Amino acid sequence: MIESIAVRDIIVSSHHGHWPLPMSHPRIEILNQDIDIENILPSYFRILVDGKRFKYITIDPGTYLARDLCFPSLLLKKLPPFPSEGDAESWNLARVALPISHIDYLSLNFIRKLEPNVHLVSSPAFDKPVIAKVANFYWETNYIAEIQVYSWLHNRKILIPKFLGYITEGGRVIGLLTENVEGRRATIADLSLCQTLIRQLHKLGIIHGSLDKNKILISQGKAVLVSFDTAERCKDKKIMGKEMELFVEKLQAATVTNMN
Repeated sequence: MIESIAVRDIIVSSHHGHWPLPMSHPRIEILNQDIDIENILPSYFRILVDGKRFKYITIDPGTYLARDLCFPSLLLKKLPPFPSEGDAESWNLARVALPISHIDYLSLNFIRKLEPNVHLVSSPAFDKPVIAKVANFYWETNYIAEIQVYSWLHNRKILIPKFLGYITEGGRVIGLLTENVEGRRATIADLSLCQTLIRQLHKLGIIHGSLDKNKILISQGKAVLVSFDTAERCKDKKIMGKEMELFVEKLQAATVTNMN
């Protein structure tokens, strides 16, 4: 079993279970590594601790920059503290991930419904309204896909709302919270901005899957991708080209409709 390690708080696992352990700064040597240069998939490391204990570390995509993953001297400076000497034998697998806030559903004040399952909300945890995307029933799982895509796009040069945390109900994750981006829907006049954004997405090996004017906001003169629960990995240039063509057609059609 591989358990989570927050970047600032470490939790490890062993065949006995998992628990928080005292931290230390042992001597670490990276022996082997399997790195996803695009930083979209997890990266894996086999390390030697204090010259005598072998450990296996998984680092979630987006936790660190790809540059840091590729250079041991940089990565070792960023890794969280490991369990101390007395507990060093109690674990051999660990996962490093970004710390994520968990906000209880009952603490949210629902201000306005924006789309089915999408609301503008306020919370004591934030100083201004944020966006809540909630799954009301077990089959409404779009938010799970969107969380996955957030991990692909974290620390990338593409404009998306900031991921703020999970929404929980009785301890279960039922949705996510994101930054509320203020802006307007894209029109044909914003085509160049939108195309630049889409090309950035495609360059990362990702297609959106359902692009239209409602998925992109123009904010402070820039195009921001605000919804991507249908996104998936893709390396087919033809599919990417078709997605771009369809988006242009939809944007043109929407502009004509609004003028009539």
